[in-house]
Amino acid sequence: MVVITVKFTSIFAERVSEKLPSQIQYHTQLTVPSGDIEKTSFKLKIPFVFNMTTTPLVATITLKGHILVSGTEIDIKNIYEDISKKKKPPKAIFLATLHQTLTEAIIMSREIGIPPPIPLPRPLTAESLKYSKDLTHEIM
Repeated sequence: MVVITVKFTSIFAERVSEKLPSQIQYHTQLTVPSGDIEKTSFKLKIPFVFNMTTTPLVATITLKGHILVSGTEIDIKNIYEDISKKKKPPKAIFLATLHQTLTEAIIMSREIGIPPPIPLPRPLTAESLKYSKDLTHEIM
């Protein structure tokens, strides 16, 4: 079993304009790895950088840190070789990091007073209600 932990070492959020436009576009970039990977027999320490900016320029958020991956010696060796060859991490590591960084960016956007970087739900229309009786949602 492989365990993935995302740790932040630097969190920066800045609102550069007091005026909020009616529409804001968010641009995000997650760089993994963003430097040299530290490897031991049972752990990897992979650096990352997450940047989010807006258009028009209203705010910028930058998160830096590292991903700790622990597992068996064989798992760690395979993940390390995969990253070394392809210059990018396996999808599960990337998605776990993206999830953590986006969650933090949502919190930081609230703190600096800008709308969150997620699409807002749209009101239901007659067309969308037509299929809703066929859909179920369960929380486990």
